[in-house]
Amino acid sequence: MTFRRLLPLLWLAFACEGGRVELGGACASSWDCEDGDVCFRVGSEPADEGHCMTTCEAGTVLCEDDTVCTASVAEPEVSVCFLGGERAIGEGCEATTQCVAGAYCVDVGDGTPVCRAACDRGAPICVAGFTCEPLEGERPGYCAPPETE
Repeated sequence: MTFRRLLPLLWLAFACEGGRVELGGACASSWDCEDGDVCFRVGSEPADEGHCMTTCEAGTVLCEDDTVCTASVAEPEVSVCFLGGERAIGEGCEATTQCVAGAYCVDVGDGTPVCRAACDRGAPICVAGFTCEPLEGERPGYCAPPETE
């Protein structure tokens, strides 16, 4: 094989390496992300766009950086430390992916879901006066405000 034929193959090999997009950056596939991260698509985004996020083990509630470990809708076997949406704690939401990092979208039964800080019921930590209430199963929870009379 001549050098002229080998050069395009070498360029292609380097161009296809992962690791070009940093954590949180826009991506089309996991190949675009740094090693160990995956391209996570949020339901409201176009099918070809996602964001690079770190994977977490299923069953994990909070990641080391206090983000929520969230399963992908498109690929339920893949969970990521979700970097968060734009809605603040206490604001209305339709899905957890809309809430800031470290929060769940919670409907406490009044039909108006809001973003609430996430907590791990195995080691519940909430701000003073709030309690870690169960979300689903035994471990995930959300910090519920004190009941008003």
